[in-house]
Amino acid sequence: MSAPRGSSRGRLHVGPIVLIPPLLVGVYAALWFLTHPAGSPGGVGQLSDAAGHVAPEELRALEGSLDLGEGHLGVRLTPLQAVAAWQEYDAHVLADRLGLGPGEPWRLEVMYEAGQQDVDILPARVTDSDGLALEAVRLELSSERPFDPLRVLFGRPPVKLPADTEAQLLLWGRRPGKSGELELGSRRIGLRPTVVGFEELRGFVAGIDPSQGGDQAK
Repeated sequence: MSAPRGSSRGRLHVGPIVLIPPLLVGVYAALWFLTHPAGSPGGVGQLSDAAGHVAPEELRALEGSLDLGEGHLGVRLTPLQAVAAWQEYDAHVLADRLGLGPGEPWRLEVMYEAGQQDVDILPARVTDSDGLALEAVRLELSSERPFDPLRVLFGRPPVKLPADTEAQLLLWGRRPGKSGELELGSRRIGLRPTVVGFEELRGFVAGIDPSQGGDQAK
């Protein structure tokens, strides 16, 4: 299967995961100033330590595809961050803010081409030889809890995907093995290892589809 980024598509269904990078930049900055007195050096595991890491040129990922007869589904699964230190930091922040258990954040890209009807994309779960590895984040929204933009963003992920659109879901859990299976709605898609270029991944997350009249953000 060719990577979702390189395939032709029409409309782009922008999921809330696209907003993670700018939001977490603000979180990073706030936490850094709270945990670092003026003039103090950054400690291990703090923002100054994570920011000093160089992103790899390639990132190991999982991908899969499924022919629906009328339509085609393509999926790709990658860590939320390409740099291990950033991934670890995001896991800590998101677990604390969203009330999640032990685990780390992963990005599931779903591409639906040439279909006639909407397809279900929830539940979304990844299993491997050791059992359940990752599951889509779904949060309960309550007026009794203090307002948190991250909870609002991830409280209701898209349930269905129209034809010729893409979506990104936030999955949470442990790192999956080198192969596995994705349960997407009522369908199951085999996952196999692949390699994704860092620039391609970064461009996809930050990009705006030019066909929708927006400028391409990099």
